[in-house]
Parts: sequence; structure tokens; C-alpha cells
Amino acid sequence: MAVYANFVQTTLAQPAAFGDTTIVFDDATAPWQNPPDPGGDISYLTITDDIANPTQFEIISYTDILGFGPYSLT
Repeated sequence: MAVYANFVQTTLAQPAAFGDTTIVFDDATAPWQNPPDPGGDISYLTITDDIANPTQFEIISYTDILGFGPYSLT
């Protein structure tokens, strides 16, 4: 079963490249939430190049979240 959450918004802590299997992101600031922990399932996340005026989108899936800010999605 997939895990979903609303009001998730954060920024990448380091650039992501084609083929990366881990994405590192900073802790979200209120009122936003961090991506949810899939708890052994799978979650999906939409990444954009600019939250105010997005021109590129990518939907990724991840199965684990590690760390305490910055966090890693794998």
C-alpha cells in the first residue's frame, strides 16, 4: 500500500543527478511537512525546479527515509 501526505515541501540539500538512488533534503519549515516515512511500503514524491514557477516536474518513488535533517530518501 502506498503512503501519501499533503503539505509536503522542502528543498534538496545537495543536487540530484541522473541515476542517483539516494536524494538528500533539508528539514521542512512550518507549516510544511517532510516527506512521509513509507513504513516498509512505498511513497511517491513530486520534485519541481521552482515552487513558485515550476517548469520541470519529476515523480519519484522511495521506500525508506533516513536521518534527522538532512534526510535521505532511498
